[in-house]
Amino acid sequence: MSFRNSNIFPRKRYIIDANINRFKEGARVLEDLARFILRDQELFIKIRTLRHELILSVICRSSNEDLGGVRLKEDNIHHSLLDLAHANSIRMQEASRVLEEISSKQYKQIRFRSYQIHQEIIDAINNFLNCNKLSGLYLICDLEVNSIEQISNVINNSNISICQIRSKNRNKKRLLEEITCLKKLIHREVILIINDHIEIALAIADGVHLGQSDLPLNIARELSSEKFIIGISCHNVAEAIKAQIAGANYISAGCVFHTDTKKNTTPMTLDTLKNIAEAVNIPVCAIGGINHNNINLLHKHNLNMIACFNSVWAADDPIDSSIKLSNSLRKLKATL
Repeated sequence: MSFRNSNIFPRKRYIIDANINRFKEGARVLEDLARFILRDQELFIKIRTLRHELILSVICRSSNEDLGGVRLKEDNIHHSLLDLAHANSIRMQEASRVLEEISSKQYKQIRFRSYQIHQEIIDAINNFLNCNKLSGLYLICDLEVNSIEQISNVINNSNISICQIRSKNRNKKRLLEEITCLKKLIHREVILIINDHIEIALAIADGVHLGQSDLPLNIARELSSEKFIIGISCHNVAEAIKAQIAGANYISAGCVFHTDTKKNTTPMTLDTLKNIAEAVNIPVCAIGGINHNNINLLHKHNLNMIACFNSVWAADDPIDSSIKLSNSLRKLKATL
């Protein structure tokens, strides 16, 4: 159809105007997500630049002529950040497609850039949501001590959202098989972190935890995607700042109290723990000998997570113990 040779050409302006508005509305929502939620300046500027490239024409619709009334209005209720980002990214793409077909092929490049922004903001939100889960009780599990059934039972019957799997003696094939089995048994929302073995973590888990003498963090980040979680053990402020700069998603700081779980630990004062939490803007997890009797000593340390092993697995009721520790941590955080 040739719009220029048809009787409906004068009303083409209505379509152009409506789709420019639709594009800008979608872009504005994504822009605010990038700016206020993700705090991603580069993505924010990219979306804003694209939005500014579309110059709004003289509004040629009126309330009497616009058919977008109650019966034809879009469903604008979205129940998650991902839903919101998807809906508004698609709104931009659909609007630019209409503009391309009815007005000018110059909108083709804008449409392609909208596709790129769609992928970038979804990746950024997934990364944000994963990191946002880095909070609460961080359960450490050792496959030489805990069975797959024990681990899944505690996780599924408490409010644990993140756990780390350790194994020093398993061969990698068996380790992969057991973690694959565990992943099928636990809630999908639980973040699964593998200690040391980045190849296993990349294959089946959400992230890896590294020590200062393990694979360098910058290499681990190069091997992984942006949404892959990397945690690293730190013992002082300098190590913590270096880890943040290198791309760590969280820091494990300790050993804050005496523990018999792990040998050759580096003691850490509570003052050092507090200084680390104040020096970085990524989540900090306190680790080492934390139990029901000393958890209150971590008051006002601005911690996101507390790692536990013996205080859960050596308890008469591991599920009850994990729930009580989680509640204690929640009370500490509520007083900050």
